[in-house]
Amino acid sequence: MIEIGKNSFMTLEEFIRHENQTFPDFIKSPLYSCDEEKAMTDDIIKVNEKNPGYIKYLCNELNAGYVKGLHDIIQKEPINKRNNPRLHNIIARLIMNMGIPMPMVYLYTEEDVNRYYDNENAMEGTLENGNAFTFGTRDMLYVFVSDLLLKDNKLTDEEIMSLIGHEIGHALCNHSVYNHLFVMNVIDVSKVLPVDDVQRINKLYENNKFHRYNEFTADRASLIATRSLDAVVGMLKKISPDGFWDYDHSEATHPNGKTRVDAVTKFSQSLLYARTIELIDGITIDKSGFPIDAQALSVEINKMV
Repeated sequence: MIEIGKNSFMTLEEFIRHENQTFPDFIKSPLYSCDEEKAMTDDIIKVNEKNPGYIKYLCNELNAGYVKGLHDIIQKEPINKRNNPRLHNIIARLIMNMGIPMPMVYLYTEEDVNRYYDNENAMEGTLENGNAFTFGTRDMLYVFVSDLLLKDNKLTDEEIMSLIGHEIGHALCNHSVYNHLFVMNVIDVSKVLPVDDVQRINKLYENNKFHRYNEFTADRASLIATRSLDAVVGMLKKISPDGFWDYDHSEATHPNGKTRVDAVTKFSQSLLYARTIELIDGITIDKSGFPIDAQALSVEINKMV
């Protein structure tokens, strides 16, 4: 007799227990995240306890949407040492500095951008000439880089690394999950979370405040990726369009360039940055060169937001 297959289903009780045990590690914010994001992680864990498995399902649906829209690019050969040694070297140095596995990296062209936006599956704002973006999770990360970043010589290799590190930071910190849950309201969290938590979340999202925290956190990832404040500052100055360097960002999704530089500079001087590097590299750092403690850093960032 031929055995066709064997089921290994969990009982519903086992599934719920498994989800509640594994989800905190899946959704946890990196050490370097802004405090507001770390607090939001606790809220998402509470939401998951009432809706076990749904948030992971949401992540999979988001990623599937990206894959569907980017099908033509993903059919290309991923970047490797042979077909693009320069970009492969940039990414190899980045993942070592960030302490993450090698992602799948794809180069896209202007023709890819035009074809993408002719596709009904396109997600608005995803592909841009001369830019980079990521999606996925820590375990399955995809990186997409415009070939113009390598051609126009506007950014140095370290600044390209900084830009990609920023985008990877968004993915590692699950920013799309936060925003789908609390902006698009895919789950009515007012029925799950205590009133005080809901009010705090709503206040954070007023005038795009939480989005600005997300950008500060992604800039911290950028610094970790490069280990060079000069590279991060150079990248931020070069990608800030005219008029976006020192504008009033009080209702914007992105802080102005000047504030972003101030914020990442403060982070580079913080014990939080030193501790993050210690954990990634497995070393001990002399803390005398990092005079800003975590509480003082949080106070300064809250002023900037």
